[in-house]
Amino acid sequence: MNQGSTVNLLRSLISFKPGIYFLNVFFWSLFIFSPLATGLITKKIFDSFENPNVPFNYIGGLIALFLGFVLARSFVYFLASISHIYLEYYSTGLLRRNLFVQTLRSVSRLNVPGSIGEILNHFRDDVSICARLVGNSMLIPGCILFSLISFATLYNIDSFVAVWVFTPLVIITFCLNILKVKLQEYRSQNRQATSEVSGFIGEIFNSIQTIQLCSAEERVAEKLENLSNNRRKKIIKDVLFSKLIETFFSNINLIGTGVLIIFAAEGLKNGSFSIGDFVIFTYLLPFITEVIDTIGLFLARAKITSVSLQRISNLLPHTSSKDLFSHDPLSPEKPQDNSLSFSSSLEPLDTLSLKNISYSYPNSVNGISDINLNIKSGQTIVITGRTGSGKTTLLKVLIGTLKFNQGFYYWNDSSIRNQIHELCSPRVAYSPQTPSLFNGTLNENILLGIGDQYLDHFLELAVLNEDVAKMPDHSNTVIGSKGVKLSGGQIQRTSLARMFARNADLLVVDDVSSALDSHTEKELWKNISELDKTVVAASQSREAYRKADKIIVLKEGRIIAEGKLEELLSHSEEMQFLWGQSIKTIRT
Repeated sequence: MNQGSTVNLLRSLISFKPGIYFLNVFFWSLFIFSPLATGLITKKIFDSFENPNVPFNYIGGLIALFLGFVLARSFVYFLASISHIYLEYYSTGLLRRNLFVQTLRSVSRLNVPGSIGEILNHFRDDVSICARLVGNSMLIPGCILFSLISFATLYNIDSFVAVWVFTPLVIITFCLNILKVKLQEYRSQNRQATSEVSGFIGEIFNSIQTIQLCSAEERVAEKLENLSNNRRKKIIKDVLFSKLIETFFSNINLIGTGVLIIFAAEGLKNGSFSIGDFVIFTYLLPFITEVIDTIGLFLARAKITSVSLQRISNLLPHTSSKDLFSHDPLSPEKPQDNSLSFSSSLEPLDTLSLKNISYSYPNSVNGISDINLNIKSGQTIVITGRTGSGKTTLLKVLIGTLKFNQGFYYWNDSSIRNQIHELCSPRVAYSPQTPSLFNGTLNENILLGIGDQYLDHFLELAVLNEDVAKMPDHSNTVIGSKGVKLSGGQIQRTSLARMFARNADLLVVDDVSSALDSHTEKELWKNISELDKTVVAASQSREAYRKADKIIVLKEGRIIAEGKLEELLSHSEEMQFLWGQSIKTIRT
């Protein structure tokens, strides 16, 4: 994303809720302008003190008017703050929603670089920086007008003093805002170092057993110490530079007051510069400094925002600014029933064809090449091959999580152009080789929000019903993070039950029986083969071979043979090798 993306960001977030935005502009402009009115009233009050002929009631009325404006300013600030909360909610909500959606739509986890800590850092900090720019922009109209009108007012009172007091303040304020860009660099480095520490700690907790088995505790602790020391250095830079800038800003008004006294002393002495004039200069000085700082801060944050947008672009390189800034509802209505959401636009599966499909991983020779595959509805297709032959890659291309580099993909003779959007429930369901389970109950992991009226059927299909019956709370048993309370076979079958619950036309299964005993595996493949579904499975299992309507043999990413088991065993050396390997595996 380039510099123009910052302008697109402002335009999109302003137009998302224009009523709330311009209401903010109105309230904040009133709030910013109110010191000018109270300053003029203050000048009148002090000028009245110098004139003995002014009645006390007049002075009392001015004081009452001053207090009225102060109360009104407080009320306007309350209204402005409330409207600002709404604007910030909508701005951050829209960006985080779109970023989350685009992350889910990313064609592969490989396209989301960085650790979990870094990704969360994008969602938390970079989105906040982008939304904060919109909050700053609503102050700019009031700040610019207030600066110009205030300076014109003071210039009319004494042009010489006005120029000499405010010119250095403007220069100093803008210089300090330039330094704030450097401060944001230190702050970004601080956040980066923090995310590295938190990400590494998360990896430690996920790999405790591996660390213990490798006796790597000391080396892990040493790396954590190095990351923590690096974080400490970044924090020190951030805090010291921040305090330095804060010190300058806290004393800038004192500098202005000192300059004012120097240049106004002669006027106060000869009477050309009244006490009221001195008071209004002193009164407006901090307000003008503040609005100049706000303008400079907006310009500095515009540069910082472009950096945050670039970081988001690096996270999702295939996401355009149009996708990131799209105006979609933040809180879509939930369906009235608790059934599956039919989001795919495809017709029920009749035939599926891959024509000359190829995919290669970035900066790698691994992948699949020139794949031609025809699948009819109701068939059970088993894709087999040695480790690294491309089985999982082919399945991921089939379900759309990897976008093929060349070739054609046909669903019922209709070309699929946007795999990740079209190849979804209720057309396609997938059980991966390494399933992902959440820290919740078993039924929550299987159903993921759909109705539970068929849960027993899904458990039976996955040969999980007997295991569930032995669990303390049955299907309501909490299985822990990543299913830590389950065995490897139970994790695989939980993933299968989740896939069956999608009620999809095409079931895609990756190495489903690697952690199953022979009896459970046989029963599972019996259930799968009896389904009125199209099944494509990657497997080296004899049971899978026997139940397959067609076996696809891969070698180095290419199809070298296909057919029924007996046919392949009679003439395919690779299939003969795989069959022998499967027997050795079972005996072992």
